[in-house]
This record gives sequence, C-alpha cells and structure tokens, in this order.
Amino acid sequence: MGVSLRSADPRAAEIIKAVTDFENSVEAAEPALAVRDWARVEKLLAAQHRLTHKLANLLDETRDERPQAFSDEVNRRIDGIRDRRADQLRRLIAFNHLVKTRLTMISRSREMRRMNGASQPPARVLDTRQ
Repeated sequence: MGVSLRSADPRAAEIIKAVTDFENSVEAAEPALAVRDWARVEKLLAAQHRLTHKLANLLDETRDERPQAFSDEVNRRIDGIRDRRADQLRRLIAFNHLVKTRLTMISRSREMRRMNGASQPPARVLDTRQ
C-alpha cells in the first residue's frame, strides 16, 4: 500500500495485510474463472468471505484510532475490490444463465423426441457449441 497507509495504529499492519490478501484473492480468481476451474473459484470465494469478515472486524475495532488519510486509502482500495468482485459476479451470473438456457433447450428437445416417438439413438454429445 502507499505511503498514506503508514499509521501509528498498531493494527495497521493487520489491516494492510488483509486488504492486500483480499486484492490478491480477487486477482487470482480471474484466471480461475477464465478456465472454469470451479474448485479453485470456490476456494477463492471462501477465502474472500473470511477476509471480508476479518477486514470488517479490524476496521470496526480500530475505527477511532485510524488517521483519516489511512482510512481514505483503505476505503479507496476496498472500493476497487468491490468493483472487481461485482464484475466477476456479473460474469458468473451470465455464465449460469447461459448454462441454464442450454440445459433447458436440451431437455425440451429430449421431450419432443419422446413425444414424437422417435426411435433415434440418444445424443452422445450434449452440446457441441462453445
């Protein structure tokens, strides 16, 4: 963090580490999302959940002890984290919607084949589109 995050607050180092760890976790989620490594994404989201509570507790406990410049810089960086996470969540929701739409189409086509009494063999590939 920048010079403005130096503080006489003895817990400042804990706050700085929590914010930095949070930023690193959000950055690490980008490649995991890109390759759809859902196990990694799940671990990172769990870590972010813990960091959210840790950071909230640290900030609450030191509210009256932090210099304003320190608080302003922490808030600026937290805003950046929030914006990046919101973008990631938006993309996850869009992906979820796409998967739901594709599964619905597959289900409907199977129902139509059953209703028409088609004796075709079942499809081997669920969806060949990317």
